[in-house]
Amino acid sequence: MSKLHPTHSGIEKRKHRRVLVVRPIKGRVKPIKTNKEEDFGVHLMNISLSGAQIYSNQTMEIGDQVQLELPSLEASPTVVYLGKIVWVHKNPMKSMGRFAYGLSFDSMTPEKAKFLEQNFYLGDGNNG
Repeated sequence: MSKLHPTHSGIEKRKHRRVLVVRPIKGRVKPIKTNKEEDFGVHLMNISLSGAQIYSNQTMEIGDQVQLELPSLEASPTVVYLGKIVWVHKNPMKSMGRFAYGLSFDSMTPEKAKFLEQNFYLGDGNNG
């Protein structure tokens, strides 16, 4: 069995467990260069208490501010999460969007963490 490539070794050290989620959601970007907000479609691919991976055709850059509207499992309203783009890759699954983005959430409140745990099964059974 081959060893992990050194660039992948950080995956094992994630602070929060990621959950695979493939669903379309609404997004809004505020690019650093133009500061003009724009709505866009996005596929949420995975999520954790610290961030998410999204696929989209929207062109964004590292540092752009993003809002994601995350739906509840019930009929209650969506909750908006704010974050910043921390990495960008061309997406091999172009049918879901030309780009893959890593998003780091800003200011995670206890209420927002609880919403993620309840609606995206992020509870790990531990205290952290």
